[in-house]
Amino acid sequence: MSTRRRVRSSEFYRPDEAPFIPIEWSAAAYRYGHSQIRDSYNLNPFLAAVNPDIEIFVETPTEENRLRHLGGGRQLPAFWTLDWRFFFSQNPPGTPDDQRVTPQATRLLDVRLSRGLRFLPGITEGPRFLAKRNL
Repeated sequence: MSTRRRVRSSEFYRPDEAPFIPIEWSAAAYRYGHSQIRDSYNLNPFLAAVNPDIEIFVETPTEENRLRHLGGGRQLPAFWTLDWRFFFSQNPPGTPDDQRVTPQATRLLDVRLSRGLRFLPGITEGPRFLAKRNL
C-alpha cells in the first residue's frame, strides 16, 4: 500500500497570490492556434468577388505583389476593410438569404503550418520558419 498522500491541485495554484500559466501550456496553445491559420483569407464581399484569396504572407514581399498579402509595415488599401461576418457568425436575425455570409473555416488541426507561416518575411537573422523560431 502506498504511503504517498494525494495532493489536491489547489495546494499549488492560488490565483489570489500570483496567477501564472505554465510555459508548456502557453507553447501548446500557440502551436494549436498556429496550426489552424489558413494560407489566405477573404476580407469582405467586394474583395471576395475580385480577389478572393489574400495570403497572410508572401515569401518575398515587393511593391508589385503588395495587394496579394496581409503582411504589415504598410498602410492597407481602404477597400480592404474587414467585414467581420467573414470571420465570426454575425448575421443578425432577419438577414435576407442573399446577404448572409458564412464565416471562413479554420484549417483542420494537423501537424503542418500553413504556407504563409513557413517563411516569415522580413526576418534577417535566425530561422524564418515560425515553428523553429518558437523553439
